[in-house]
Amino acid sequence: MPWWETILTSYPSTVALVASRTAAGEPVGMLVSSFVAVSQTPPMIGFLAATQSSSYAAISAVGRLTVSIPALDQRPVIRSFGRKTADRFASSDFIASHNGLPRLSEGVAWMDATIIDERTYGDHVLVIAAVDAFGTGRRSEPLMYRHGGYGGFAAPAA
Repeated sequence: MPWWETILTSYPSTVALVASRTAAGEPVGMLVSSFVAVSQTPPMIGFLAATQSSSYAAISAVGRLTVSIPALDQRPVIRSFGRKTADRFASSDFIASHNGLPRLSEGVAWMDATIIDERTYGDHVLVIAAVDAFGTGRRSEPLMYRHGGYGGFAAPAA
């Protein structure tokens, strides 16, 4: 493993599922571990997508997306996106968001957004999107990613 990858995989990050529908109406989605809040006023979010990602190309072409923050117990459905298994959206874990795009029904949080800027840096695209709607789910512990695996985070006792 190259030194760069060794260092970066040691750093835990949250997992976010970015999803949309293609121009033909088919659901498309990808996992990102680079999800960030960009601005509170107005609400904007950002993430990085690989320039070679066919899923991101489809999302970019439509310009609208939904971000779902999965909960720790949603590992099975999230793993299906890491493996690019067929019919990943067939699970009952998905519902339509306010803008009609697929999102996790019971995750930690979700956001509907419209892409407002895309800039390529090396082998990734920095995507900035304006949040149109958002909400929280019934679960509170987010799914984390570290060293190629999924897990949780235990906050220290107060």
